[in-house]
Amino acid sequence: MTTQIQAPNIATGAVTVEKISVVGISEGGVTTATNIADGLANQIAYQQAPGDTGFVTAPTTATTYLQWNGSAFTWASSVGPQGPTGPSGANGTIGVDGATGPQGPQGPQGVTGPQGPSGASVTGSTGPQGPQGVSGPQGPSGPQGPSSITAVSDQTNSSTGYLDLPAGTTAQRPGSPTNGAIRFNTTTGYGEIYNSSVAQWLQFGSSPVLDVEYLVVAGGGGGGFDFGGGGGAGGYRTSSLTGLIVNTAYTVTVGAGGAGSNTPGQAGGSGGANGSNSVFSTITSAGGGGAGSGSGSGSIGKNGGSGGGAGGWSGNPYTGNFGSGNTPSTTPSQGNNGGTGVSGGNGGGGGGASGVGGNAGGSGGSGGSGTVNTITGSSVTYAGGGGGGGYTSTGPGGPGGAGGGGNGGSGSNVSGNAGTANLGGGGGGCTGGGGGNGGSGGSGIVILKYLQSYTGAFSAGLVVSTVTSGGFKISSVTGGTGTVTFTLG
Repeated sequence: MTTQIQAPNIATGAVTVEKISVVGISEGGVTTATNIADGLANQIAYQQAPGDTGFVTAPTTATTYLQWNGSAFTWASSVGPQGPTGPSGANGTIGVDGATGPQGPQGPQGVTGPQGPSGASVTGSTGPQGPQGVSGPQGPSGPQGPSSITAVSDQTNSSTGYLDLPAGTTAQRPGSPTNGAIRFNTTTGYGEIYNSSVAQWLQFGSSPVLDVEYLVVAGGGGGGFDFGGGGGAGGYRTSSLTGLIVNTAYTVTVGAGGAGSNTPGQAGGSGGANGSNSVFSTITSAGGGGAGSGSGSGSIGKNGGSGGGAGGWSGNPYTGNFGSGNTPSTTPSQGNNGGTGVSGGNGGGGGGASGVGGNAGGSGGSGGSGTVNTITGSSVTYAGGGGGGGYTSTGPGGPGGAGGGGNGGSGSNVSGNAGTANLGGGGGGCTGGGGGNGGSGGSGIVILKYLQSYTGAFSAGLVVSTVTSGGFKISSVTGGTGTVTFTLG
């Protein structure tokens, strides 16, 4: 049998078929060849020369074919050259996550990083209180204390030692002490006892002291004659005296009002008289200044608690000479100046506790206003100045000041009105014409207000009335001179 084997064409890479004769093999009756000389397993034998057999070793990869390269048989890949890349296919579905692999070994420790900023300081809440510890052993008994006050009361104490009193400063006194409480005052350096009747801590062996509110008004000045000025009001003083001692006598005097004038100044008259002083203890209120009369030096107003008004007269060179108030000087002021007269007729008004006397013009000058006081519990006005006198042809008299000032006379030969008693008002001035009188000044008053636990004992010769109101006694002295002594009870 003859089998054709295609030999490679060097030019085209195709295989050229040539006839190879195999002796001893016939179709249908193949004789088994047991061996080809020099052949190995997996080799293909071919006749490479007469009498010479060559071998091609089988390839180790699939899809190869045998080709002739012009000098020898070789195996070539049956895969052609790679064609162009085709279009990408659609993405397939995402597969399920695989199982987590085993943890790898721990890596080496990294370098320490920079320290971060400090965190805010936050204090935690207090934990629950722990259980109470067991009680310690009882200490030894202390020394026995002194006996109670009750235990030693109502007994004779023969000790030559001492009784230790509570001690403290004046500022540390008890706020609500009981009557008879005792203590040692380290501020004053003395023992003291509390007296509830006077609401005071009293030094051992001392007498109680008291504070007294007062109103002291002096007598008003008298009015002038014949175109006379108005009298000045009595001095007005009010405040409190502190630390007065019980069972001690204190002076009390109620000043009388000054007399009105009935003599013209040019005839040697001196005008209205000053009122008298009123006194309580160290407090003195000066009497009101008398008013001037007519012309001449007698027309000059006088100085006093409040000053007298100047007189008026035709050609009078003294019409501007009013009396000065607050004489002698006190603080606060006890009164004011009087007013000026007018040449040819009318007198000036007397000064009052709160206002100066009015200057004369087409009428007599108005009296200066007094001052309201409520020491008695009622509102009362005291110490008004007297009005200046007028005349028929020159105008009416001036009105008296509020607080008891007398009105000035109006017309011809008309007397001035008197000041009100116990208000210390100045007297009104007399009109011209040569008749009538200047009005007398009103008397003064002394009013004292003190705790009702005290009694004010007034000496004979004083006219006094006392009422109790709101925990106080109010004693009004309306006349006389004498003393007052305060006692407890």
